This record gives sequence, C-alpha cells and structure tokens, in this order.
Amino acid sequence: MHMKRSAAPIAIVLGMLFGLAWGQDDSAQVTLRISSTPPGVTVNMDGPFQLTTTTPTDITQPLAGRYRVTAEKFGYESWETYITLTPDQPASLKIKLSPKTRHKAALRSVLIPGWGQFYSERKGWGYFFAVGTATLAAGFILADLHYSTQYDQFVDVRNELDRATTVMEKTNLKQKLDDEQREAYDAENLRNASLGIAIGFWAFNVVDNIFFFPSAESGVFERLSSNYDVRTGQVKLTYSQSLGL
Repeated sequence: MHMKRSAAPIAIVLGMLFGLAWGQDDSAQVTLRISSTPPGVTVNMDGPFQLTTTTPTDITQPLAGRYRVTAEKFGYESWETYITLTPDQPASLKIKLSPKTRHKAALRSVLIPGWGQFYSERKGWGYFFAVGTATLAAGFILADLHYSTQYDQFVDVRNELDRATTVMEKTNLKQKLDDEQREAYDAENLRNASLGIAIGFWAFNVVDNIFFFPSAESGVFERLSSNYDVRTGQVKLTYSQSLGL
C-alpha cells in the first residue's frame, strides 16, 4: 500500500510535465519546405534564429517569426525575400535563381573596369583590371600634365622670338625654340601612347568578360578559363574539352 500511494503522485507529476512539453512542441514547432531552381542553392535565414542550409530541404524547428532569406549559388544572381513563419502552419518557399550572363558582366566592366570580373566571381582578375586601369589613368594624367608644361614653355619661347630685335638674340632663341618644340612633340607622343594603352587595357577588360566568363553552358567560350594570381602576378589560361566518354 505504501508503494502505491507514493507512485501515484509521481505519475501525476510526470503526466503534467509530459503534457506541458507536448503543448510547447505543438505551439512552437514550424515545418518549412524549401525548394529551388536550380537545386543545390545555399540558403541563409536571419531572424530570431540564424540558419544556413542547402536546397532542397525540409526544416522542422521552432523558427516562428519574421526571417530575411537570402539564396546564392556560383554562376547565378543572388536572391532575397522575407518570410513570416507561424506556429502550427507549415510553409513552403520556392526559390528561382537567374543565371549570370557574360553580357551583364561586360556591361559592368564598361562602366567600371574590373566590376564584371567581380560579378562573375573572378576576384583576381577584378583586382587586376581595377588596379591596372587606375594606374594607367594616373599615368595618362601625368603625361598630359607634362605635355601641357612642355607646350607652354614652347609657346613662351616662341613669343620671346617674336619680340626679339637683334640677330644674335633671334639665333639663340631659334635654337631654344627648336629644342622646346622637340620636347613638346615627344611629350605629346608620350601622352597619346599613354591614352592608347589605357583605352586598350579598358577594352581588354570588357572583352575578357566575353571570352572567359564562367558558365555551365556548352561551347568554345565555356571551355576557356583564366586565372590571375594577385600575389605572384602570374596568368594561367586553361582550355578544357569533354571527351563524352
């Protein structure tokens, strides 16, 4: 009799605890099914809790609340939305990513050199073209300033020659004028060469996005790949061909 009386309160307490736990699970548990096109997308959920998963997936966790959802996969545009999860209400989320294109990459590099390479996730080339273009632009500015200085000196000597009155003065100034004209001509050629190199480098930055854009498509462009090592400055070009075996 003594054992029966002691067991009854224990059973009641255990029943109450089980009931509370069951009620909490029912009220807090949320089921979320995430699918995507293409599959294999990395999904990050940021809200009351933080969660990272890969599609397709089914989530059964107490994730009630409002979440910011971002999705990304190499070769595709990033994706973002907001979702509110409610207890006891299963939810589904379908993600569709748009593939990145070589044309979007080229357009970005037209506006800002290196931007297209960063867009296509080739950061080494992005830094190469961004820094290279900035360096060449600075070189052109310096060359243009040098030419302006040399040309102004040429004009000053020419004006002095026009004001000269004696034969000796004119002879000396004529020799000086020839020297200044030659230096101004050389400075102009240097400026034009700097501009041509900068424009050519900018154009190469744009064309690079067409020939070496990473893509899952088939074709000669997609078989070409390039890599630039920022630390060593080495360039590696690769051509791959599937044998279809």
